[in-house]
Amino acid sequence: MPGITTHIACSCLFLPQLEVVDPYDFLLGTIAPDTFDRSASGSFHLHHFAGPDGTSELERLRKIAIEVRRRGGLHQISFVDGYFAHLWLDNHARLYEDVLEIENPTGLEGN
Repeated sequence: MPGITTHIACSCLFLPQLEVVDPYDFLLGTIAPDTFDRSASGSFHLHHFAGPDGTSELERLRKIAIEVRRRGGLHQISFVDGYFAHLWLDNHARLYEDVLEIENPTGLEGN
């Protein structure tokens, strides 16, 4: 899974595309799933809405987000949007990081 810095960097790319969002709460939501208690059994799965295959069940979070959008204020909506962005990036990395091809047009050598 991407680190917190990667989540924040990607979220900064999303922010200009969002119409109404509080940037501070959005960024807090972006890092929130990774602030779980690592010593508690099942904590990762709970905070990442993880299903049996380990990927986040974004549909479950989407339903929560719809309810928050209906009832919540700007801060809650921004936080949930950031949370969703975090889980989306986790799923994207899980599904596609193994197929990422890195080109080396200059023939650089490395370890």
